[in-house]
Amino acid sequence: MGTEKTSSGYTLTAKNASPFHVSFTKIWLGKEETKSALTGGMVKPFSEESFKITAPPTDLNNLNYKFITDIGAIVHQQYQL
Repeated sequence: MGTEKTSSGYTLTAKNASPFHVSFTKIWLGKEETKSALTGGMVKPFSEESFKITAPPTDLNNLNYKFITDIGAIVHQQYQL
C-alpha cells in the first residue's frame, strides 16, 4: 500500500499480488480509528485499487486496515509507511 497527497485529500493505493480477493472492512491513516477511516473495499486478484481519504489523517506514518479472511475472521494489521 502507498499514499499520495492530492488536492482533495489523500489517496491510498492497495496492490494485490495474490490469486485471492482481499476484502477490507476498514482502512485508516494513524494509530487510532478516526474520521479518515474508510469503510469497506475490495481488491481483485493481481490488481490494484485506489481509495480516497478526504478527512485529514492523524498520522501519515501508520497505515491500519482490517480485512476478512477466507474463514470470515476480521484481522487488524498495521503497516509503517
